[in-house]
Amino acid sequence: MSRPRSVKLAKGLVVPMTGLLLAASVLPGTARAQDSEPQRMTGRVHYVQDGPAAANSGLATGFVVGSTAPAIATSAAAIGYGLFFDLFTGFADTSLTEIGELLDDSYPDEALPVRATHDVTVDFTLEETAPGSNSYSLTKGSVTWSSMTQAEIVYDGGSITDNYSGDGTDSLLPGVDIILVRILPDTSADESGDNRYEFEMDISHPDDTDGLSVWESESAKLTIERAGPDMLVEATTPFGSTRDIGMEPLIEGIFEDERRAISYSASGVILNISKPVDFSNQVPDPLGGGLSVTASVDFSGCTPNITSPEQGERLVYDDGTSGRLSGKGNLSGLPEQFDVNATWEFGPREFDNYDPPDLVGPEVRFRFDELPETNEEFGKYTANVQLDGEAANLCDEVTPVEFELFFPRNAKGNSSGDANWFWYWLQTPARNGVGNIEYAESGPCDEADGYFRPGLSKIFLCDSAANYNVNPVVGITSHYIDNAAVTVLHEDRHRINWDTWGRLPSCTDTDGDGKPDQAPGCKIDTDGDEVPDDVELNPPLTAFPLDPQQYQSCRDIYGHYLLFKGGDEHCIAYWAGAYWPIDSIDEQDWAAPGSQHP
Repeated sequence: MSRPRSVKLAKGLVVPMTGLLLAASVLPGTARAQDSEPQRMTGRVHYVQDGPAAANSGLATGFVVGSTAPAIATSAAAIGYGLFFDLFTGFADTSLTEIGELLDDSYPDEALPVRATHDVTVDFTLEETAPGSNSYSLTKGSVTWSSMTQAEIVYDGGSITDNYSGDGTDSLLPGVDIILVRILPDTSADESGDNRYEFEMDISHPDDTDGLSVWESESAKLTIERAGPDMLVEATTPFGSTRDIGMEPLIEGIFEDERRAISYSASGVILNISKPVDFSNQVPDPLGGGLSVTASVDFSGCTPNITSPEQGERLVYDDGTSGRLSGKGNLSGLPEQFDVNATWEFGPREFDNYDPPDLVGPEVRFRFDELPETNEEFGKYTANVQLDGEAANLCDEVTPVEFELFFPRNAKGNSSGDANWFWYWLQTPARNGVGNIEYAESGPCDEADGYFRPGLSKIFLCDSAANYNVNPVVGITSHYIDNAAVTVLHEDRHRINWDTWGRLPSCTDTDGDGKPDQAPGCKIDTDGDEVPDDVELNPPLTAFPLDPQQYQSCRDIYGHYLLFKGGDEHCIAYWAGAYWPIDSIDEQDWAAPGSQHP
């Protein structure tokens, strides 16, 4: 890709520098695998030039600096205004030659009437041109600049003033903009082992400038205004104005392709140290002012990554009544100068507190002050860092990490006061649509996962329901949220059985044959197993019929008879639990320990 280079300022200064960092892994002679990836590095150059040589625009500046900084007058003359300037000087009480003589007589070089600065920050990423080559070239980067030019020439009867400024940011173009680092082996006579580096930078940026030049005398006035790429020229004389003679004041696009070049090179000894270092140099300018350069190169590259929380990390709320959860985010691999360009993002739910509150920087702490109301607010969360400014231009994008939030299973930090597992699991399909369920810590809880009491239209779950149990009719062990779901089905079947026939009175002998007679509103239960005889012949849910003459006639899925505490009514309850699909809602179990947390 190419772009126009109508360059206004190109001062090639060679500045000796020291303190460039090189990691030992890329020193010449270091053994590396032939198929290894090219090494990368990042860097920043802060380039500040001040004094007349830093000026970039202006009528007065052009008179003072000459060809070093092209004047707006030069641009105007190039499009046919040359004759106009010659005419104007006839009414300005002085000529261009006289102004030049005035400058020579009135201003020594160190006190020229121009104040100017050119402040540029260049951030870049370089990559080895080939593995092991120790030559690095530009892959991406950006340049941010600001400039200011002020000048004033005062003579007897008039004055010429400039006031210009500009700023902006632009991306560097590899292949057009050049930044090179070469690492050279030691060739000194004493073979001291000190490797050397060469640094070369040749870039440019758009010359976006706005401002005004005014040449004023007792009888005439000329204004030249620059607004981005356009120029506006107007003048008045005793005989009229530029408009009177039909000169169009607005000249569009004259500065459209103006660019400003920066050429910079350096060399020195490599310091084999562990951190990048900054180095600064001051170079005087013969016109006054000078050039200051501060640079830093980090051979570790710029590939920031989140080291905390880790991918897949499980964070658990406190097991006390406070129900807090705290965590920390750490970003590594980001050069220090880009700390302000890193902003953390968390989701899908915002935490209650952050430190720092603006989430900016390589480290952040986050906290939930209490357990949430719903089970859906646990689970998968994402941490990401968005880079902006120069970091976004130079560094690789940060890869988001997923982590998970869990509640302490047996603690009671939720708003209900019941055990966390009871509160959150029963918000899932584990509830099985059963309405009236209570948490219990007493009663039969020493020997059962749950219970039902006749006469109460509700069931009770005990803490052991959050552990595991084996269903004897299918021989399957259920754990955690599955066991709670199985227990709900089991205990609710006891309730259904009671409401359907358990509460019915026994039938009586109505015909005098010594046997109870079946009639509406009563039951015949010959074996006393809480299941009416007619139901045992065609029981709900079980795989095999029951025997109305046997208190225990329950068979498992394979047809084997079972012995357990309780009669055939309990067999039907076991079979109810057997219909729960094991592992079907593990992804909704956010207990620790639980189905997703060992």
